[in-house]
Amino acid sequence: MARPQLEPGTHGKVSLRLRGSTWQARASGRTLGGEPLDLTGKGATPEEATEALDRAFRELTFFADAQLTENSTIAMAIDAWLVNRQAAVSAGMLKPQSYEKYVSSSRSVKKALGALPLHEARARVILPYLEQLVIKRGAARGRAFRMVLRGAFDTAISREAMSHDPLVKAPAYRSATRVQPSLTKEQFGAMRKSIQSWGEHPRRRSDWRKLLGILDVSMGTSLRIGEVLAIRPVDIFLEDGQPMVDVNGTIVEVEGRLTRQPIPKHADQERVIPLPTPVALTLGELASRVGPRGLLFGTRSGEPDGNPNRLIKAWRKSVEGQEWMREVELNAHQVTFKLMRRSAATQTRKRMGTEAASTLLGHKYTSTTEGHYSTRPRVDVETARVLEEMWETSA
Repeated sequence: MARPQLEPGTHGKVSLRLRGSTWQARASGRTLGGEPLDLTGKGATPEEATEALDRAFRELTFFADAQLTENSTIAMAIDAWLVNRQAAVSAGMLKPQSYEKYVSSSRSVKKALGALPLHEARARVILPYLEQLVIKRGAARGRAFRMVLRGAFDTAISREAMSHDPLVKAPAYRSATRVQPSLTKEQFGAMRKSIQSWGEHPRRRSDWRKLLGILDVSMGTSLRIGEVLAIRPVDIFLEDGQPMVDVNGTIVEVEGRLTRQPIPKHADQERVIPLPTPVALTLGELASRVGPRGLLFGTRSGEPDGNPNRLIKAWRKSVEGQEWMREVELNAHQVTFKLMRRSAATQTRKRMGTEAASTLLGHKYTSTTEGHYSTRPRVDVETARVLEEMWETSA
C-alpha cells in the first residue's frame, strides 16, 4: 500500500541517528506550494537536533512568519522572532554569535512555556514562573528568559497574532551595582609567585607559563580575555620607542567553532595601547614562536584556545591557589581574568583619572567605567608607566 502523501506545509516522522558525538535528525516535508523537502538538523542532543530540523522547516516554508495567529504557540512565535534575528545577521545588523546566544537562550523558554498558545499567554501565567526562575536560578537567567519572550511577543504583535505584550510591566531584574574587588601590586606580585610555585611542581604541565602570560598581558593592558587571546605578532610593535599593541580583534564562537573576529567586542573599541616593559618582553618571546598572523596564546595546532579558564581553575584548586585566596580574602568566583582587567583599570583611574581608565578599557562612555570599574584612541603612554609598577614586587 502506497504511503499517503504529506499535506502541504507539513513534515513527516523525524528519524534520529547518533553520528560520533552529534545527533542528526532527518525527515521529509512539503512546502505550502507542495514542493518536496529533505529536512535535516544537528545537535548535541536528540531534542536539539529535532529543534534544528523544525526551525529549518519553518524557515523553508515561511511557516512561522506567514501563519502566526492567536492559536499559534509561544514556541512558534519564538521561531518567528529567530527568523527575524537571522535576517538581521544577513543584513549585517547583528553579529552571528549574538544570534547563537538567542537560539541558546530560547531553548529553556520553549521547554518551559513553548506549548502555551499565544491567546493564553497572560501575565498571571508567565510572571509567577519568571519570578521563581529568578529566585532559583538568578537574575541573569531571568533577564535572558524575559528577553526571549519580549522578542517573541513583539514579533507576534507585528504579525497581528497578539494585541499587547503581557510582559510590558515585568521587572527587568537588573543587578544592583556592586563594588568589585581589584588587586594591589603586592597582591598581584604574590599571585604571580604562587602560580610559579604551583607550576614548578615536577608533575605540573607547562601550561602554567601560558596562564602567567595571559595574566600579565591582562594586567598590563586591561584587555578582555577574548582580546588577549586574539593578539598576533603583527599586532605588536616592540621597536622604535614605546612598545605598543594594536587591539583589533577578539575570539568569538560562531556555529560551534571558535574564530578570530577582526574587530574587538565593538568596532569603535579598536585602540593602540602602550605596553609595560614586562608585558612587552612576554609578548616578544611569544611572538618569536609563531608566524606573523598566528595567535600568541593559541593551541598547539594554532587554533584559538576555547577554554583558557581551565588554567586559572586548576591553579585556584591547588594548595598554592587556595592559600593565596585566603590571604587576599577572595573566593574562587572572584578570581578570574576579569579581575586583572579591573585591577589595571582601577590602578590607572587612581593615578590618572576616569577618562584615562575608560580609554584603556575601550569604553565609549566614562559612565560605563565608573559603574563597573573602580574614533581609535591612542592610549596615553603614561598608563604603561603606571601599570609597570605592578611587577615591582614580583621580580
